[in-house]
Amino acid sequence: RVSIGRRELRVSFANASTFTLGGTASTTSGVTSVASGVSVASRVTGVTITGSTPMKVDRYGLGNAGLKGEPIENAIPTITGTLSTEFFSRTELYDVFKANTTQPLQLDFTKFDSAGNDANGVAAGPNPYRLSFIMPAVRFKSASVNIGGPDVVPQSVGFQAYDDGTNPVIQVRLVSKEQTI
Repeated sequence: RVSIGRRELRVSFANASTFTLGGTASTTSGVTSVASGVSVASRVTGVTITGSTPMKVDRYGLGNAGLKGEPIENAIPTITGTLSTEFFSRTELYDVFKANTTQPLQLDFTKFDSAGNDANGVAAGPNPYRLSFIMPAVRFKSASVNIGGPDVVPQSVGFQAYDDGTNPVIQVRLVSKEQTI
């Protein structure tokens, strides 16, 4: 399950190709990519990404016949999220949280059609159907691990995306058979 704000996408994590952390983010011709990222070995069981644009919506005043003014932004927009994982290694997510640094995060869902073709109809081709979430500068805000017994150890990792000064804060990329607009 991937939740984006109030909308939820049902995506099988068994089909997710990669979840990478770190590396170098760059944007060329409007497409953001991350090079040299490290695949995360923790089993990611859920992702929530939420965008918020705070608005001043109570803009009433004298002399406007009781009409409300157009809402305007009154704070910095934020993109936050949570990764639900099965704990794998302290160094993988917790130590990144403890270091309090930003690094790129990329989550890719890729799939070939039932015949094994990519979005261009090529068998096992280089262009599979893809849904990517790319954030060039993410800082982990929490990385709690709760040990409740001899079971799988769940870990919840909260994060926030930041502006790295070069790339977009977030890019969502969809590759399909549909025409580019």
